[in-house]
Amino acid sequence: MRTPQDLANWAARKYDVSFRVSAGLKDSGEFEVFTYPLKPPTEAEALEAMDAVVAWVAAWSRPQGPGVDVERVLRQWPTLGRQSLPNRVVVSGFSTLAAVAGRAQHWHSLTANAKRLRELGDGVAGAVPSVALRLAGLDGGDVGRLIGAVRWLAANPESELLVREVPVPGADTKWLEGHIGMVKPLVQALTGRADLGLRKDTRRFRVRILDEAIPFGGRDVTMSAGEWAQRDVPARIVIVTENQQSLLRLEPMPGAVGVHGRGLDVIELANVKWIKGARVLYWGDLDSHGFNILGLVRRQWPQTESVLMDVDTLNRYWVCGVPEADPFRGDVGYLTASEREALALLRQHDWRLEQEQIPWEAARQAIRVAARPKKVEDVESLFGLLRGVQVDDIKVGKAERLAAKHEGAS
Repeated sequence: MRTPQDLANWAARKYDVSFRVSAGLKDSGEFEVFTYPLKPPTEAEALEAMDAVVAWVAAWSRPQGPGVDVERVLRQWPTLGRQSLPNRVVVSGFSTLAAVAGRAQHWHSLTANAKRLRELGDGVAGAVPSVALRLAGLDGGDVGRLIGAVRWLAANPESELLVREVPVPGADTKWLEGHIGMVKPLVQALTGRADLGLRKDTRRFRVRILDEAIPFGGRDVTMSAGEWAQRDVPARIVIVTENQQSLLRLEPMPGAVGVHGRGLDVIELANVKWIKGARVLYWGDLDSHGFNILGLVRRQWPQTESVLMDVDTLNRYWVCGVPEADPFRGDVGYLTASEREALALLRQHDWRLEQEQIPWEAARQAIRVAARPKKVEDVESLFGLLRGVQVDDIKVGKAERLAAKHEGAS
C-alpha cells in the first residue's frame, strides 16, 4: 500500500528527471498525464492489518489537490464483501506534478524565465533543456541580461572581442564569463553556429610547488602549455585537479606539485615531459564529464591514478550531489572497474558530485594515502589492467550493466 508521502517522493524523482525537457515544450508539459499505482491490499492483508488498511483508505479519500485524481477499483472479497479501494493516482499536467513534488516555486520560476527566452525566437525552445537547471535560479535582471547577451552575439557572429569586452547591458565585465555556459546553446539555437566568434586568450595552467626542496623559480606559477613543456620541474608526484579551488587546497607534500588541469584543457599538457615522467594523481568531479576527462588524462599519461573517483566515495557523499544538467553521453575509455561502476551509477540518475563538496579533511587524507609509495606489484597491476584498452572498448551499455550489478548487490 503506497501512501501520499510515497506519491510525493515519486513525483519529486519524476520531476528531477523530467523538468528540463518539459520546460522546453511549447505547452510546458501541461498535457502530460502521469499515473502512479497505489498497490491496494489483498483481503488477506486487510484481515491481518485492518486498522492500517482503514487509515490508508481514509488518507486517499481526502482531496489530493487540483489536477490529482484518485481512481478506485471494486473488489468482491469472500469475507469482507464488496470493497471500493484506491487503485491509482492520475496527475494531469507537469505543473501539477511539480506541486505534488513540492517543486511548485521552482517550476514557476523556470517556466516564467523560459517564456521570456522565447522572445528571442521560436528556435530557442530547443535549447531550453540544456540551460534549465540554471535558468530556474535566475532573477528577472539576469534573464534580461541573458537575452541581451544572446541577441548581441547572434547579431555579431564574428566580433573577435574578448569575452569581457562584449557589451551586456546592465552587467559588469565578468558577467558573461559566469554565464557563458547558458549563452552558448541559446546563440547556437538561433544561428546554427557553435562558435560565438570571440577571441580566445592563450590558455594558461597554474602549477603550485608543494615541496620547498623542489628547485623552481616560484611556488605558484602560471604559464601556457608550451611554456611548461620547455621547463623542467623535478617532481616525483604530480597531483592534477579538475578545478582551481581544489588546487588551492593542496598542502605541502614531499616531491609533489599540484596542477590545475582546467577540465578538458588538460590534454594540452600531454607533451610536458616532467609530468610524463612522474606519478600522476588525478582528482576530478564525480560526474560524467569528470570521468571523461579522467579517461583522456590516462590515455596521455597511462600511469595516472584517480583519487576520490570511485563507488565508495560516491556512496559516502551521494547526498552532497546534485542533478547533472548536461551529462556527457559518449563512450569513456581507460577507466578501472571501480571507476566504470561509479560512472554507470551516476549515469543512471544523471547525478554529479563536485570535488569541492567532499569534506576537506577526508579529501586531504585520501590524497596523502594515494601519494604513498606504491609497491611494484600494485603499479604492474594497474598497467596490466589498462594495457591495450581503447576508448571504444568501454561502452555505455557495459557501464549500465555494471551499475545494475552494483544496485543488486546493495
